Amino acid sequence: MLLFGILKGLILLTKPIKDKKRGSPKRTAKRLLLFLIVAVVAFSAYANRSRLSFSGITEWVNEISLSGQNGDGYPVSISGLKVSDLCEFNGFTALLTDTAFVAYNKNGNESLNIQHGFASPSVSASAGRSLIYDVGGFGFRIDSISKNIYIEKLEQMIISAEISKSGSYIIATRSKGALGELAVFDSEKNQKYRWFSDEASIIDVSLNDKGDRAAAAVLETKGGEIVSSVLLFQYSKKEPLAKFEFKGSLINNICFVGETTIACVSDNKFITVKGPNKEDVSETGYDGKYLSGFSLRKGTGTAVLLSDNPDLKEPSLCLFDTGGTKKFSVDNSDNIRYVYLGDRDVYLLKDNEAVGYSVSGGEKTKTVKTADDSDRICITGDALMIQGIGELNSSSLK
Repeated sequence: MLLFGILKGLILLTKPIKDKKRGSPKRTAKRLLLFLIVAVVAFSAYANRSRLSFSGITEWVNEISLSGQNGDGYPVSISGLKVSDLCEFNGFTALLTDTAFVAYNKNGNESLNIQHGFASPSVSASAGRSLIYDVGGFGFRIDSISKNIYIEKLEQMIISAEISKSGSYIIATRSKGALGELAVFDSEKNQKYRWFSDEASIIDVSLNDKGDRAAAAVLETKGGEIVSSVLLFQYSKKEPLAKFEFKGSLINNICFVGETTIACVSDNKFITVKGPNKEDVSETGYDGKYLSGFSLRKGTGTAVLLSDNPDLKEPSLCLFDTGGTKKFSVDNSDNIRYVYLGDRDVYLLKDNEAVGYSVSGGEKTKTVKTADDSDRICITGDALMIQGIGELNSSSLK
């Protein structure tokens, strides 16, 4: 109804005015300018329609203000901070450190500084919300770029967590009553689903963007053998909708790269699960190579680094799309420090440069010079953000 009302207003704006000036070029230019302004506001409002409440609009306005605040530009000094993650957070670049979650805008201004107080922090960020949790601890918190949403302390030890674009989130825990336990909540903290297991230890969990599908990677012992499994959950069913076992593989991470497709990275194969049936599962072995790094991205796929050497040097890049099909591979003879998969390009961070390849065909797109101590990279907007030991830098990708 809101969008309909706005569009109706746009139509009224384009109707001719019955006065002597309706044929004036200046009058026409003013009306066109007004039309464009209202159109931009209308479609921006529609894109953020889920936040069109008083608190949501206030938060939105605050974020716009923070994104435009002046700073001293890049590089930004981060000396003394022990960084464990670098990510894009709603148009800002965020660092997770041993003490804080800090975000900078495009001008290098520190727009957010959360002192989390966690011993082993990890973060999941999606669509304007960050979920920071204490791995092996009991606390987690959810924040926007401009305010805290809530802080929670559980009775169970947290193993893994993720927040989706819808604002729904999943928390996996271990407790005295259950070896593995997971719970899914909507954006208002209402529990949507809960599952317990006395036999399986949860390694990782994921939600799709809509927050209506959940998955977990678990470990359990069968006949003295450790078995990795992927579980699919449907909220209307008490037990998992499907379970797929992978003997001889240790699954490290899982991610909904599509609304119904899950990418799974293990120590010796790449696995894709598209649905609840056996024929929906595909496996690609590493051919005896060693996993040295990976990057999962919803809507894009999975980048995997594989090395012929146990010391993980000189790995090749393999890119899989959201359906699990191998798109291309890139061989190299360089030391690769980090891999980052974006929407359009995948970047390899080497000793003194970051090299980008198109996700559509593997063509080399851009090479960015980096410092010798560069450790991580991510893409925020049109910039490649580069984190070193003592500073955070930015390089335009235009």
